[in-house]
Amino acid sequence: MVLHGQYLERATVIEAGGLALEGLYHRGHLGPPVLLVAPASGVALGGSPMELPLVAELAWALHRAGRPTLRYNPRGLGASQGESGDAATHLEDARAALVHLLETVGAPRAAVVAVGEGAVTGLELSRGEGCAGLVVVAPPEGLAEAIRAAGRAAHVLLAETAPWPQDGPPAERIAHADAAFLRGLPALGKAVAAHVAKLGPNPQP
Repeated sequence: MVLHGQYLERATVIEAGGLALEGLYHRGHLGPPVLLVAPASGVALGGSPMELPLVAELAWALHRAGRPTLRYNPRGLGASQGESGDAATHLEDARAALVHLLETVGAPRAAVVAVGEGAVTGLELSRGEGCAGLVVVAPPEGLAEAIRAAGRAAHVLLAETAPWPQDGPPAERIAHADAAFLRGLPALGKAVAAHVAKLGPNPQP
């Protein structure tokens, strides 16, 4: 039995292109819900992007802030079916996860929080009507121009000393955090939750 205030983590299956993707859903009572997009590249074959410490910490911080969240593994990673794909399949998987989250919560839009190279997918996903706003955590420096050119403004969060172009879009620095966020995770989680809160609640049907 789950008691009031407990952290409920529920395994879920997301259908994407005829494949079953594994996900973890966390209940919440405030809108907008949040889709976490983890970096698929750089994870060992068969690894689980959604279980990276940084991604798990963000899910926990958003839960504490009352937000429903969903994180998932793209095809070919973790227990998700299929073979690891390219940018197009990563986007297809993310769109399927977003639809799954919106249908689960019964909300018209969700915030997207993209981590690392997951920002490539997050930027594309943010152009759709189902996105309430985009938060990008530790994006590669080379994505600065793409973030600036995005049709929907993205809030960028970086470690204190992470490289970022001087003419790039504004970025919020997390004090005392290292580039991999092995330090500064609690502060990062609070910053992400605070920005999602600024997006305002979604009307519930």
